[in-house]
Amino acid sequence: MITTIPSTSTARLYMSESGRIECLEHAPYPGTDTWRWDDWRALTPVEACAFERDLGRPPACETCAAIARRGAGER
Repeated sequence: MITTIPSTSTARLYMSESGRIECLEHAPYPGTDTWRWDDWRALTPVEACAFERDLGRPPACETCAAIARRGAGER
């Protein structure tokens, strides 16, 4: 079976140990206590591919998605 890596920009997405996904703008600042305690790291292309396979959508920043939904009038 051939697995393709999504072409979306996952290099700027970060994931915490608890599974929270954020962009660099919304993730904790690298090197801070929050970054270290929550074990933030860059989301790898393999993880992004697995995420999309399992959930049926590519990974995205949770905060950016919430802002977009709120702007569209969703709750």
